[in-house]
Amino acid sequence: MGDIQSVLDLRFQQQASWATICRHCAPFDLPVLNTLRAWVSRFACTADRALASMLQQLAVWQWEPGKLEMLLAELGARPKGPAQLLAAVPHLVVWLRESGFAVPEGVRRWLPTLTRWGYAVKLGRLI
Repeated sequence: MGDIQSVLDLRFQQQASWATICRHCAPFDLPVLNTLRAWVSRFACTADRALASMLQQLAVWQWEPGKLEMLLAELGARPKGPAQLLAAVPHLVVWLRESGFAVPEGVRRWLPTLTRWGYAVKLGRLI
């Protein structure tokens, strides 16, 4: 652990409590709880807008029939907001690669890719 992405993963993908997040952060000397909460809050505030923009972009992409429907079904199984945005990131990565953008292999480091994409589509800061 030890960075913003890890905190967001714990909170939104693993639905970890603040106590759990603090226990994971303690060995890495991360910022205080207020800073962790600020990261999570800022991301939560921007998630819906970013997801809407991403879905709009993916909708105009020439996918095989049914791909967008599968993504929407996957998102429908997640809590609204940040969890849905994080579930859509692998689809964005595929789209970026197939559109000719250099994206690192895998989606383990999704936050830099999502941040660069967000700036490119004029979403501004995600965190």
